[in-house]
Amino acid sequence: MAYFIVRNFLKLFFKIVMGFKVYGVENVPKKGGFILAGNHVSHLDPPALASASPRVLHFMARHTLFDNRVLGWIIVRATLFPLEGGETDLGAIKEAVRRLKNGKVLLIFPEGTRSQSGEIQAAQPGIGYLSLMAGVPILPAYVKGRTKRCRKGRGL
Repeated sequence: MAYFIVRNFLKLFFKIVMGFKVYGVENVPKKGGFILAGNHVSHLDPPALASASPRVLHFMARHTLFDNRVLGWIIVRATLFPLEGGETDLGAIKEAVRRLKNGKVLLIFPEGTRSQSGEIQAAQPGIGYLSLMAGVPILPAYVKGRTKRCRKGRGL
């Protein structure tokens, strides 16, 4: 319930404040698991993609975000789960595969981190592995426009 309230608030915010437009929603599978693979230049990319998706998105997030008790409590309820950075996190991989096999949608940024330049970077190999292990397709997504103002090293 909270997910849908926040998603609809974000959808309204992005549309009114940032002139957000969404194309290709008709290509989103109505059921079954899949990986939504987006570019990542801004902190606003995850909420932008979540507000655009007709399906609930599940996210892997840097484990340090869970350290804050209040933020950790909120993000767990917002379908996020922790990912240890800098090494292979087998627990996160197993959780991602479990969710995908259970018909959930997993949002992944194949670049692994936000781009400092705003340009798309090389993908890390994990997305292909997750797709094969869970037997799900990958649906590409691209965010462009105003969120580039909030890219890594530039505030938000």
